[in-house]
Formats: sequence, structure tokens, C-alpha cells
Amino acid sequence: MTELSLATVYGEENLNWLKRIGSDNTVVSMVIKAQTDADPRILDLTSYHNCDDLDDKDLASLADNHRLALVFNISGSKRITDEGIYSMARCCSSLQVSHNTASEHFH
Repeated sequence: MTELSLATVYGEENLNWLKRIGSDNTVVSMVIKAQTDADPRILDLTSYHNCDDLDDKDLASLADNHRLALVFNISGSKRITDEGIYSMARCCSSLQVSHNTASEHFH
């Protein structure tokens, strides 16, 4: 994947940044998402694959490459800390908080 032009394989979305992602499930999710016409501002990893191996470093890379994101669904992620959430919030200033999700996960 290091030398492939992933943008030409998967349409208009540039996926070269995926080389920095360590989570196999996240890479699969992003490639599947690129094959669809899904709204690029909606990043719902759980729609395509589970994201239980997502960590803070991968979350920071995702956020950095999706700065216009409105929604980031990473439910099921077990390795995310406050540092990862901080990185996501810093990069994606337009995120919307779901009160249902927030009340379930942040008691």
C-alpha cells in the first residue's frame, strides 16, 4: 500500500494517509467507506467494520484527515483515552455531540 495511488483506485477520496493507521479494522472501514458515496463529513466506523482496535494515535490520524467531520462514531473502541478525544476535538471543531451516546458512555 505504500506506493499505490489509492485515490485512483477508490475514487475521489485520497487514502494515502492510511499508511499511518495501525488498526487493520480502521483501514478496512475507510476503504469500504471510500467505495461508497457516503457523506465524507460522517465518519461512522461501526457502519463498515468494528473499531475495537482503534487507539489514540489512529484516532488522531483519522481526525487530522477528516477535519470537516460532523459525526465521529467510534463506539466499541476500547483503547481510546482522554488524549485521543482531545486530539479529535482539536482537529474537528464542527463535531456534534449525541446526547444519547454521551450519556451512555460518559457517566
